[in-house]
Amino acid sequence: MGHEFHWSVSDPHPPDWPPMYRFLGRRVNGQEEGFARPGLLASYLHLHFAANLAAARRFVEAAAGYRCRRLGPQGGGTGPVT
Repeated sequence: MGHEFHWSVSDPHPPDWPPMYRFLGRRVNGQEEGFARPGLLASYLHLHFAANLAAARRFVEAAAGYRCRRLGPQGGGTGPVT
């Protein structure tokens, strides 16, 4: 659950970068938006993590894992997410 809000434009992304989301709602029907590459998610969508706490936990775990991979065990981020 979230909303889309933007006051900018973006160039079309390359065709080999498929859209991440398809919006369905009151004023949109199938609009494609966002894209992802390894280690990147770009989107105008603002996520409301209170609507899905499991998604919030996975996001934090992914960030902690990335930090550990970048900085090594001495860099922190090795403990469990609480």
